[in-house]
Amino acid sequence: MRNPLPLSFRTPAEKSPNIGRNSPVVDGTQETRPAAVSPRAFLQIESQLRAFSSWAGLPDKIQNRLHQTFRTLCRESLNQKIKRKYPGLSEINASGLPFQWSLCLGKPELTAPSVRFLCEVGVPGSHGKDRQQLSLARLRQCSQSLHLGDHGRWLEGAKQFLLPDTWPESWYSSVWIAVGANAKGCLLKPYFNLNHGTPKQRWDCIGQFLAASGRLQNLETLCRLSGQVSRGSIPMGIALDFLPQGQCGRIKIYFANEEVDFTWLQRWYQAAGAEQHVASFRSLLETFPPPSGDRLAPRSMLLSLELQRESEPSSLKTDFALTHWMPHDQSIWNGLQAWMHRRSWPIGPASELLHTLGILPASDNHCDLFRFVGFGQEPDGSEHLNLYFEPSLHSSRKPGKPPTPSTDAAIRRASAFLRRSQKEDGRWSDFDLPVGSAEAWPTAFVALQLPGQESASRQRALDWLERHAQAGGGWGYHEQVPGDADSTSLALLALEVGGRPKPQAALEFLKRHQQADGGFATYVHGREARGAWAQSCCDITPFALLALGDALAPEDRRRAWQWLRGQVGPDGIWPSYWWTSGLYPTWGCLWASRRLELPLPDRPLKATLRAWRCRHPFEQALRLRCLELLGAHPAPDGDRRRLSQAQQADGSWIPQPMLRLPPPEIAAPERQIDAGGLFADSQRSFTTAMVLGALSI
Repeated sequence: MRNPLPLSFRTPAEKSPNIGRNSPVVDGTQETRPAAVSPRAFLQIESQLRAFSSWAGLPDKIQNRLHQTFRTLCRESLNQKIKRKYPGLSEINASGLPFQWSLCLGKPELTAPSVRFLCEVGVPGSHGKDRQQLSLARLRQCSQSLHLGDHGRWLEGAKQFLLPDTWPESWYSSVWIAVGANAKGCLLKPYFNLNHGTPKQRWDCIGQFLAASGRLQNLETLCRLSGQVSRGSIPMGIALDFLPQGQCGRIKIYFANEEVDFTWLQRWYQAAGAEQHVASFRSLLETFPPPSGDRLAPRSMLLSLELQRESEPSSLKTDFALTHWMPHDQSIWNGLQAWMHRRSWPIGPASELLHTLGILPASDNHCDLFRFVGFGQEPDGSEHLNLYFEPSLHSSRKPGKPPTPSTDAAIRRASAFLRRSQKEDGRWSDFDLPVGSAEAWPTAFVALQLPGQESASRQRALDWLERHAQAGGGWGYHEQVPGDADSTSLALLALEVGGRPKPQAALEFLKRHQQADGGFATYVHGREARGAWAQSCCDITPFALLALGDALAPEDRRRAWQWLRGQVGPDGIWPSYWWTSGLYPTWGCLWASRRLELPLPDRPLKATLRAWRCRHPFEQALRLRCLELLGAHPAPDGDRRRLSQAQQADGSWIPQPMLRLPPPEIAAPERQIDAGGLFADSQRSFTTAMVLGALSI
């Protein structure tokens, strides 16, 4: 399990400016106004936890344990109205909630998808001493339910050496609890406030705790480092990794900075033997430049020294309190994307999750939800980022509703059907056109629609796609026909969702399909393709934009979107060339608009969709996805119910002839009665995948 969810612990005298930009400042201090949070916060965040768990592909057993842990820890703190902010995690968040999410970003092969959150236990705003016993009791309860064993001796040692005998009246926050889960299991991490006494007294407390705990090598490391880095470093907290069988893994000590410059960070990295990471850290500072250059304002950084067990080397992680100087969430998100793009780290999976949780699109007015960005390095030399953000409770982009029991069962049956229909080598095969059955195209489409818990099937499909890319760089209907922009776009999106890099050859292949008018064609004009098959197409262009992302120059993206805006009908529906329903390109355009933040034309699309009469499950699923992308969550409930009821006993849905194959000389087949043959997905994989994707949102 990679890095935890570290944040600073503060008393009222040590409040940081600009903690939440929608919290007013009066006479130089933060005003503790009532936070507009209702008891529904618990249900909303629990719903987000379901979505997060699905995205991470957690097995059912681990999901159940994680959700029970959430309910045990958060049932008081999130289940009642927060009357005011109070010192602690509540004070850091703009919403006043004592809860944060964390997302780990890095190379896919080194960073397994995980779910993480940080919370405080008990009635919000009650005194820290009153909540300490409850926090420790709940921690023990969760440790037992997660089969981690008894960590009592570690908790007693923490109470003896880390928590004071006399509690200040102002101390509302003493113990925070972090929870993390991936496909292998769940971990707990308690954080203990060290925000009392002088800096030297705090260093002494840490040393006494390490000695009493038998971590003598860790104590030796701390003593060696203290002479080099203690100046300008204020100990703020200590965290313990709870491992199975009552063991403790990494012990993490958190230091806030006084007013220092970049040399303070260099001293830390050199002292810890991590000089090779200074360049990466410097590039992050250049991406998020503090207003005073190399000068760092007090508590703008939170550095954690991570002491491993036994003889393993220590490591460092540094959190940037970006809300101290960045103007709004959008600026933070833009910087993250740019930094990750330069390192060829995939951003797509994170973007999809943040949209699902209502974090994106980001605010361009305030720092509403993003809180910290953490840069971490592991003993093996790998690097990663952690993004910390509070739950979105009032965003216009609300998370989708949790599945009803019937929908949940339909999702399981559909997933099982697709697993059974997947070929041994990882591909799916469907549609019987005159040129034969499709392979790469349906394989990419199905892999893109699979929910997170089907990661094994997706990875097998991605392995097959990587082995069967064509010589020109792209993918086609199958290997005996030329590559096309449709199959290639879907394959690139599937690779991105699966956490794999997009091949540069495929990106260049796709770019060659952009036409002079800005749109993307299905095929490049040549001996194999002519006429409308080699002209800009609404079925292709939005998915090409999604697949290319930042690899497409901004001006080329603008031209493509301008062309699409010119094709939309007065009812808000885009015309389809290859499908009998205009909802397919409309879904693609809405998806591209949300993800790439492109302005939609002013059309009555929501009303059109509500009145749309769907002819088959594929179209019904498209309607559901379009409404979801427009933020119309209450309306699609009937569609979900009807789709669940229409599912066949084997988990599939009955397909209808919906794929159109016009001759290339016909430019607008949607306007003609007989414009080419119509084909159904005879193996039912395409329709089932589309419905599965719609039910899983």
